[in-house]
Amino acid sequence: MRTLRKNGCSFLMVIAVIGMYGCGDTHMSKEKIPVSEEGKVITLDQGWNKDQQADFYHTSQGSQFMPYSWFLALEQPGSDSLFRDANNIKRLGFIPQELKPGVNPDGLPVGFVKDDNMDAVLSSALSTSRVQYDAENTRSPYAEWLGFTCAACHTSEIQYNNQVMRIDGGSPLSDFQTLIIEFSKALKATTEDDQKLTRFAKNVLAEGGYNEIEKQNIQAEIRTYISWLDKYIAMNYNGLSAPYGYGRLDAFGSILNRVTASFTGIDENARPANAPVSYPFLWNTSQLSWVQWNGSVNNHIDRNLGEVSGVFAHTVVNTDIDEDRFFSSAKIDNLEKLELVMSELDSPKWDALSSPLPPIDQAKAEQGKTLFAKNCMRCHGIRDGNDLFPMTAPN
Repeated sequence: MRTLRKNGCSFLMVIAVIGMYGCGDTHMSKEKIPVSEEGKVITLDQGWNKDQQADFYHTSQGSQFMPYSWFLALEQPGSDSLFRDANNIKRLGFIPQELKPGVNPDGLPVGFVKDDNMDAVLSSALSTSRVQYDAENTRSPYAEWLGFTCAACHTSEIQYNNQVMRIDGGSPLSDFQTLIIEFSKALKATTEDDQKLTRFAKNVLAEGGYNEIEKQNIQAEIRTYISWLDKYIAMNYNGLSAPYGYGRLDAFGSILNRVTASFTGIDENARPANAPVSYPFLWNTSQLSWVQWNGSVNNHIDRNLGEVSGVFAHTVVNTDIDEDRFFSSAKIDNLEKLELVMSELDSPKWDALSSPLPPIDQAKAEQGKTLFAKNCMRCHGIRDGNDLFPMTAPN
């Protein structure tokens, strides 16, 4: 059995991964990000340069959640305000960004990216599984998709004395479950409100391409997509005793459902993703031989394939064409490059000279050091004289 095809992965590789870590990029300039205030956001020095940080936010891993033009045009239910409006993004716990030509031309939130590297095999598979096309319709399948990266779930901000500090690789207070559910609500509102649908269709269609027939075609496409999305929601969230809330996610559960049920088409393999936990921080992840809470993954590509599979990388499994089976939108090269830069990410420093935080109370810090040595060091190491953490073998 093949293990790799183009930028794809074998199903055996995908089924082996149940992880949610790892990202970055490959700009290797040593000019670090200065401690600076951009608007009201203070960026701390964590060992990255500006290009590395930007690419961590914006490099596609192959996640393909929704046609990109749809996301740009989608309005909130009950309002003509865009879904991607900064206030709505903040309400859901994600981090909005300003438009930046050449880097983020559409002003996408942190970790929201455009994936426009569409293979013919994948285009065909997507056109039948998410957005259905009439046999008489000669328009090409959508070639640009909105996706997510690990930055969406591993970038945080902390406010202190009315100043906001950005923590790359930090644990956020985002609500991914509500984000997905509200995407479905917004799309349903679009199909049910003719004025919304008209505005949506005019924004999605190329200039001069709008007419009533095309609008009805888009309405049918949205309804097909909603069926797919609501199936994902039911598979993962139906039967939960309580919503996840902010800062919690069952990544393992949703990834396992994607691999064993969505990819295979065997719905009975699915189980409710009912074990949400806090998002982990990412620094030091690349230095670990084994990761995840149960030490289940020891290969960084497997780990990152699990992550992108969980956030809607599309893998072709159910096909009669053997050559196409196991093709995936996951971008192996990007995952590898991102891992290299993630290895350079460091934890933010509590330093009165480089942040708005107050000076450390050294007397209390010494007391804490004693308590940590007595109660915590058996499981949690501290940096040695070379500023490195001691590692067991295998770690």
